[in-house]
Amino acid sequence: VIGFEFSALQFYNLKQNRLAWKLEGFDRDWTYGNPGEGIATYTNLDQGHYTLMVKARRPSGVWDEPSLELPITVYPPLWKDKRYRLAMLLIVVATLFTLYKRRVDVFNRTREQLEQEVEKRTSEIIEQKEQLRAEKDYAEHQRELAEQARRNILLLSEIGRDIGNSLDIDAIQNVFYKHV
Repeated sequence: VIGFEFSALQFYNLKQNRLAWKLEGFDRDWTYGNPGEGIATYTNLDQGHYTLMVKARRPSGVWDEPSLELPITVYPPLWKDKRYRLAMLLIVVATLFTLYKRRVDVFNRTREQLEQEVEKRTSEIIEQKEQLRAEKDYAEHQRELAEQARRNILLLSEIGRDIGNSLDIDAIQNVFYKHV
């Protein structure tokens, strides 16, 4: 909205003063104000160049030639300006780049944490595997010892049966020599 207020420099018989105005580029015809008043208001002017022309009527009724020619330039709204749009585009691109960079940083930190966790778990698994292998080797050794003890007990049982079956000294000696 833009408004203008005019007055004529004729102070004798003010009620007889009349003003007319025309915004060249917007108005087709002159707009005549009420006697003693000169207020022009324009709304929704498109961007562009205009010229405001004002003329006055003398108390004798004769209209003067336009005595005021005021050039007016209406610039586009901020959101229609190319520089504003370019600035907004740069801000959006910078924001997107920053968000992307932050996301990549979060991703990299998460990846590093996961790699450390994998290394930790892998070393734990390798340690458990070595412990299980040692326990398995120990169990195998214990099984072999138990098997050897069982064989020795069977041998002693067999020797005891052979000795118990015969009470002859020569037979007992032969049994000992045979098994030992």
